[in-house]
Amino acid sequence: MTRPLNGKITDIYNKNEFSRLSISTQYMTEIVDKIYGYKIPSLFGLMTFSDNTDFLCPFTPLISEFERKGLYRISTKEVSNIWDSLSIACDEIHKFTNDSNGKPKFPNAINRVIVISDNGELNFGKSSYLDIAKKYFQSQITVDSIIFNKEEKVKQLASLSHLTGGVSFQVEDAIKGLHLINEDAFININGRQKSFKPIIPGDRNTILTKLQIEYITNE
Repeated sequence: MTRPLNGKITDIYNKNEFSRLSISTQYMTEIVDKIYGYKIPSLFGLMTFSDNTDFLCPFTPLISEFERKGLYRISTKEVSNIWDSLSIACDEIHKFTNDSNGKPKFPNAINRVIVISDNGELNFGKSSYLDIAKKYFQSQITVDSIIFNKEEKVKQLASLSHLTGGVSFQVEDAIKGLHLINEDAFININGRQKSFKPIIPGDRNTILTKLQIEYITNE
């Protein structure tokens, strides 16, 4: 599927000899393997986003199925329709985790989306950042993001992560990125400490534990 990440991956990455797709796939492999190693009961699904959204692998507890139906079939395209895809992902999670009466099937579960993106055009599609921010906040789904891009607009994706209690980091060095995703706090979401810092500096209304939906704006 991908070549192993070795000691010279930084040089390979900087020379574009190792595609971002291969690195992203390796990261996802590491994440699911670590979750399995931690014995965290989990269901995995995989969705790709470009001009269309493809739900490659429906939710499954089997890593082998996640790899066969999802990771092995990923391809890249120029367009990144991320907001619409995140909206669909939220709907799919809600549909899978709730019964016909809207009650949670897994009341103790934590729902999470991990986004790996390298495209700066994050507002393409019918949905807006504000739509998605409010939707995920209301749905109580955590968004973690891994970003290969320095474009200004990727800050919206990072903001979405912080707003939902997730983490976000930009990857400039593939090895450092690998170390980050292997941190306990990234793998085991239950072990994360709640942040009491306001999302907007100086505005206590934006402390995550106190945040109300009316305070969520484009700013």
